[in-house]
Amino acid sequence: MHVDDNAGTLSVDDGGGSLTIDGTLTAITNVVHVDDNAGTLSVDDGGGALTVDNAGTFAVQAAQSGNWPVRIQDGSGNAVTSAARGSERAVSVQIVDGSGAQITAFGGSGGTASNFGSADPATGTAVGFSDGSNMREARVFDADSGAGAQYVLGAILRRAASGGSVEAGTSSDPLRVDPTGTTAQPVSDGGGSLTVDGTVAATQSGNWSTRLLDGSGNAITSAVRGSERAATVQIVDASGAQVTSFGGSPAAGATSIAKAEDVASADADVGVPAMAVRKATPANTSGTDGDYEFLQISAGRLWASAVIDSALPAGSNAIGKLAANSGVNIGDVGFASQGFHAAVAKTRPNDTAAYAANDVIGTATGSTAAWQFASMGPSGGLIRLTGATLRIDAAAIISGETSYLLHLYNVTPPSATGDNGAFNGLASGDRASYLGFINLGAPAALGSTLWIETGGILKPIQLAGTDLFGYLVTVGAHTPTAQRVYNIELFSEKV
Repeated sequence: MHVDDNAGTLSVDDGGGSLTIDGTLTAITNVVHVDDNAGTLSVDDGGGALTVDNAGTFAVQAAQSGNWPVRIQDGSGNAVTSAARGSERAVSVQIVDGSGAQITAFGGSGGTASNFGSADPATGTAVGFSDGSNMREARVFDADSGAGAQYVLGAILRRAASGGSVEAGTSSDPLRVDPTGTTAQPVSDGGGSLTVDGTVAATQSGNWSTRLLDGSGNAITSAVRGSERAATVQIVDASGAQVTSFGGSPAAGATSIAKAEDVASADADVGVPAMAVRKATPANTSGTDGDYEFLQISAGRLWASAVIDSALPAGSNAIGKLAANSGVNIGDVGFASQGFHAAVAKTRPNDTAAYAANDVIGTATGSTAAWQFASMGPSGGLIRLTGATLRIDAAAIISGETSYLLHLYNVTPPSATGDNGAFNGLASGDRASYLGFINLGAPAALGSTLWIETGGILKPIQLAGTDLFGYLVTVGAHTPTAQRVYNIELFSEKV
């Protein structure tokens, strides 16, 4: 039956039953729209086959509702199995080789596995390494030198090099300990000895005991001599023969050339005489100062000269005084004296500030007014102050200018009193260096100059160095003129 909708809609209803199509349903030119008319359209092949054109594909569109179970089948429709593995259910698979045969083992026959911490298995699979082309086994060696056995993997030391690693620790490329030299490495002889080529430097700690050996390694001996222990030495002559005596051989029958003090002499005594040359007038016989020469005698007496350079002892004896020539002048004795002298000038400040009694006179108020008299005697020596003068470059004596004192010190006074300051020479800081004072006296007007001269002082002074120091102090209060000039001159002699 050919059903044509004639460009319209043809409804086919199964009438509440089924619609059976006998035969083959072939393609038609126009589309037949089959509608169940809001009911159900059942298509039955009538016990035959229902052929669907459109390349054998019958598309069914469906929307999922809930979970759809899917079962896995192989290409032949056989169900794929699974098995429980612990808490999981795994799909069963098989691995086949290139020929399709199932692979049932891996790594060859006899392979075993062992967990960490478990005993080593009785059998195992060898581990191999490539030599670049072929597989090679590693070797182990027993490292237990005792009764037990401990096998360790053998190895060769290699180091990096251009083109690949090379063997290290060879005779041509030995291993070196800390080649950078940054860490000190202990070295032990292991109970034997160490041979060191070259020089070894060592830093001494404590006392080192050394033994004397000759060039052949023979030990040098020693012997106790009194409270000392002396090394034994021998003296040889130019031929290498040992010298066993000194000073020549004594004459026959002599037992010693040494003579004891206060022993009587005897004929044929053996000895070494001290020779002298007879000279009526002594004179040098050698050519240069420092050369050897003989002693000189005259009339059986040795020429000698004495210099008296110390004080004679106390007593009433006179040099060379004899009863026969009492009162005879046997020579004049002169005494050398060494004198010293220093002159210093100072100009007071450019002001007319009044001086009170016992004020210090100097060059400035803000610094020390001490006077320094250079080279008054030998360094640290004892001198005697013999005289002093004070010259003031002014024509008139100022009212109240009565007299002056010069206080002395062996160093610069530590008090450092300035001009117009009150003198306190015996302050605690000045006591150790204070030497006393000189009363210079009152000035005399001599035309355009004031002059004070003091002689016969004879004051002993112990110097600390070579210089003497002092403060010039006015006894009377007066008002000075500005920039007044004072000149002090001291004289001393060595005691």
